[in-house]
Amino acid sequence: MPGSSLPKFGWQFSLGWDKLAHFVVYAVLAVLIGWAIQRRSNIKFSNLLCDFLVCSAYGTLLECFQHWFLVDRVFEVPDLIANIIGSFAGTFIVHLRRGKKNILWISQ
Repeated sequence: MPGSSLPKFGWQFSLGWDKLAHFVVYAVLAVLIGWAIQRRSNIKFSNLLCDFLVCSAYGTLLECFQHWFLVDRVFEVPDLIANIIGSFAGTFIVHLRRGKKNILWISQ
């Protein structure tokens, strides 16, 4: 979604929602990747690190691609930071759920 289509409630308000959206999307992505890993093998530290790095790299590349290839989008460091923190939060949730029957709290 282009930033121009966000509601115009003032700079601070829209900035907060945008960063929260980045955080939540990357946290969910990291949990889903962790869930996929858990279905195939036991979750080890190397799997958690890979989960975090893949999500963070994906967020970084998307921010760079916005800058290089899209006219109405720009690279924003706060977006990148929100992506990385969200990736870490999702990976941390996977770590907390490690050893449980299911990461997503649903039966398989």
